[in-house]
Amino acid sequence: MRWTRYALPGLAGVLGLVLAAELLTGPETTEPQSLGGLPAARRAAAAQEPMVERWATTALARPLFSADRRPQRDDKATTGLARLTAIVIADGARRAIFAADGQKPRIVPEGGEIGGYKLLHITGDSVQLGGTAGTLTLHPIFHVVAPPRPPARPAPPPSAVDYDNES
Repeated sequence: MRWTRYALPGLAGVLGLVLAAELLTGPETTEPQSLGGLPAARRAAAAQEPMVERWATTALARPLFSADRRPQRDDKATTGLARLTAIVIADGARRAIFAADGQKPRIVPEGGEIGGYKLLHITGDSVQLGGTAGTLTLHPIFHVVAPPRPPARPAPPPSAVDYDNES
């Protein structure tokens, strides 16, 4: 049992020697590594950097305190398609409600068709449509109705002038 007293200090000494050897030898090459030599997590992070930069540029280009602050959409692909106004998921059934101005709203189940597109998938916040233009992902668009302005206060009446005390 005498060896157990020296085991922990001995292991600490060996670990110290290994660390010193690693620090003193330094890197084998000074050339930058390609993405293939990086671990998978760092490779994924490096690949996402341009996407994050694009998102930041897009977000910062919009006014920060605007009530209608929304990302710019390419509406060319959805021309003629009714506006997605609601998504209903209840009792295992998924439905999307589309509305066009001046027309009655249309309820379309998953797998149904609207405007030449087939409704592929409905999630809690988006709808995927497939058609000749490719796959579209739509999010509900709500009409933003500004609250009515309070009526303007009438101008106060002119102050009463006491004509009896005037000289």
